[in-house]
Amino acid sequence: MTDNKYPDDDPELLKRRIRYLADQLAEAVSDLNRVDKTTYDGRLARKETMEMLVAQGAPAPAEPKPTPTPPPSTPAKFHVDYESQVQKVAWAVNNQGRIPDAKLLQKIADGPQALWFNGGSTDYIKRHARQARANNEELLVVLYNVPGRDEGNHSKGGAESVEVYKKTVDALWVAIGDTFATVVIEPDAVILPDYLDEIRIQCLNYAMDKLSRLPNAKSYIDAGHSNWRSPKDMAVRLKQLTIPANIGLAFNVSNSNPTANEATYAGLLLATVGWNDKHFIIDTSRNGANAVNSEWCNPPNLKAGTVATHDTKISGCDLLAWIKRPGESDGICRGGPDAGQFFESWALDFAKRTWG
Repeated sequence: MTDNKYPDDDPELLKRRIRYLADQLAEAVSDLNRVDKTTYDGRLARKETMEMLVAQGAPAPAEPKPTPTPPPSTPAKFHVDYESQVQKVAWAVNNQGRIPDAKLLQKIADGPQALWFNGGSTDYIKRHARQARANNEELLVVLYNVPGRDEGNHSKGGAESVEVYKKTVDALWVAIGDTFATVVIEPDAVILPDYLDEIRIQCLNYAMDKLSRLPNAKSYIDAGHSNWRSPKDMAVRLKQLTIPANIGLAFNVSNSNPTANEATYAGLLLATVGWNDKHFIIDTSRNGANAVNSEWCNPPNLKAGTVATHDTKISGCDLLAWIKRPGESDGICRGGPDAGQFFESWALDFAKRTWG
């Protein structure tokens, strides 16, 4: 048995694997096509010919004009990351012969989920951005690298300084480019600290300003959720920031509050601040149980919520989507591994509750 072999009786899993490999092959071919080894010699020969013609008194041929590329159409689907941890675990579990478990984990893997950028190399983002553009898909991205990230808790870290942070934001801006995308800016950065210091404000303002200028992306600053700070408290915090007109708000990121509760909270917060036309999105990755859960670290008894859609049927809400990646640990609690690592037993319980 070879790695990632699928059972003969499950053609859907095989189709997904073939599609993923085809995308990878297309990407590799595209990269190779960009390398034209004859470019230099061709340009040199053209230059010498033009110089000879001019010397003989003949007009030099005009440089050819590039053919304009038509703008892409708005994507009708969302990009799926088939390099995700849950996908790799689903393949491994399948190879162990645990077919029912593999099918459940595949349900999670098939849901469009945000790519989280924590600084460092942007190769992962660039690769998926290319795939999304090639397939006319919308990319979901989270920027999560502010200095003092998570205030020293399970996901502590972030950029070492304001200048380093700005460089990571610039790198992400380049990586996304003209890809159609939804970007969430810095979960917990506004709601978690006791107060917003100058470093935090400077970093968030820079990120919002930079990402607001992506040509085909909409960005949203994290604004907490309905089961924590009051709309009045959050309004005070948000007013300390310089938020561009086209930057919206993100709610419920990595939490599990019901969508209806988050929509109500969003309305109250927007009214408190005085924003009548500011839009928002809601993370539905773990709120399918439709119950308020006071636990935040690997909470039990959760279900998946609405899969990515712009058809939210909620006034002012642009998107419902899985921003948190279901199955990735919130931190070392309830038997879970480090934050961001895959928590298989939790993921299987989550999938069984959602899909039986």
